[in-house]
Amino acid sequence: GNNVWQLQVGDDNYAAAYQFGAGNIIQQLQAGDDNVALAGQVGSGNYIGQGQWGDDNDALHVQAGDGNFALSLQYGNDNETVGLQVGNGNRLYQTQTGNDNSATDTQIGNANQAYITQEGSSHVHVGMQNGKSNILTVNQSN
Repeated sequence: GNNVWQLQVGDDNYAAAYQFGAGNIIQQLQAGDDNVALAGQVGSGNYIGQGQWGDDNDALHVQAGDGNFALSLQYGNDNETVGLQVGNGNRLYQTQTGNDNSATDTQIGNANQAYITQEGSSHVHVGMQNGKSNILTVNQSN
């Protein structure tokens, strides 16, 4: 598989990465200011990791295939993260810590999992799983 590593530290930020095939890795880290990170993978056994630490945030990850895994971490300011996985055995963990929050994950297929944790501020979560043996855990706090 292929690897994409994107690191941005300040100001207007934006990153995008798309991969096809198996065993690919996308890792995106943005530290401050206007942020946005997009990622997409089609295939099996792929991984998307997105971290954003401050300011306007956003993240979007899309995966189609089997056994994929997406993780999104956001720590401060306007937040938002999405998701969408299609296939069997996928996992999705999304963590947000402060400010306006939001989440939204969709998984379609069997044996999917999602753990979402939101801690401070305005929380919103949507979720949706379709199939059998799905697990969804959401913790919100304030």
